[in-house]
Amino acid sequence: MDCARGIAMLLVVLGHCYMTLEDPVNRFVLSFHMPVFFFLSGMCVKITDGTFAAWAFKKARSLLVPQITLAVIVFAYSATSQGVSVFTLIESLLVWFLPVLYICMLLFWWLTRLAGNSVKAWLLALCFVMTAAPLVDLLGIDLCPIRPETVLASLFFFCFGYVWRLVDLKTNTFAKSGMWAAVVFLVPVLFALSQMNAPIVMYEGSFGFWPLYFLTAMIGKLWVCVLGRLLEEIKFLVWLGRTSIVMYVVYFRFISLLRAVVVRVLPVAGLSLGANEMAVLLFVSSMVILVPLVNLCDKYLGFLFGKGVLRSISGNRPE
Repeated sequence: MDCARGIAMLLVVLGHCYMTLEDPVNRFVLSFHMPVFFFLSGMCVKITDGTFAAWAFKKARSLLVPQITLAVIVFAYSATSQGVSVFTLIESLLVWFLPVLYICMLLFWWLTRLAGNSVKAWLLALCFVMTAAPLVDLLGIDLCPIRPETVLASLFFFCFGYVWRLVDLKTNTFAKSGMWAAVVFLVPVLFALSQMNAPIVMYEGSFGFWPLYFLTAMIGKLWVCVLGRLLEEIKFLVWLGRTSIVMYVVYFRFISLLRAVVVRVLPVAGLSLGANEMAVLLFVSSMVILVPLVNLCDKYLGFLFGKGVLRSISGNRPE
């Protein structure tokens, strides 16, 4: 699961290196990369017997603390480029992913009290949530930036991940040759499906044709998980998966800053790059800088990302 999360994180960074949502590669990435995170979070979630308040507090520490760190970074960037306003403050506080994941955690607690460990009950819940998401979208309820249809779509994949673990489905029961064949085969399938739908922009509540969105995201989730199983020996991907929240917080505005710099420097250097060449340049440049930066933040500033208390410079983690 760590490796799969690392692969998804690489796709997130790559997608943000493209200039437009309409770019074919970006549409491919957008069609499934965020559902993967919700699915894996659902697979990892552990039910506790405590109260709802205790659950909410525990998840707030791991999800809303890094959200505050992200908000500080986003607000500083926005204030520098756009000036200080109430709008920029609210926009900074409610960058969508971690708040939506937190809401999914809260809703999941109540669903566990209703469904328990019954697979049939969870399948009914999945059908209900899958149906409710497009219906809410049709109502046009505008609660930007946290949109109800986005919460429901995310909750579906989160609960699906939990059900996947509940029924103990495994990918390692298949031969590696067959898994590699599936990974290669699914790439053109995913690409074709992603181009058939509108660009998926979850933070805007834009899902295009809902059945096609769910189909593409489900296949994409499977593709990432199988690929994660095949590449689980690659330590970098596992590390990236384990530090994905730190990477998410640090990279979010760094990509925008790097892109702004590169766009201004290239004409001065007399260079003109196509969309793919520019994306590759941004991706490689950002990873070269971000990997050591994320490593330092994870080691010494983990408390800013909901990962425990401050570590000493010697690297010893307090018990």
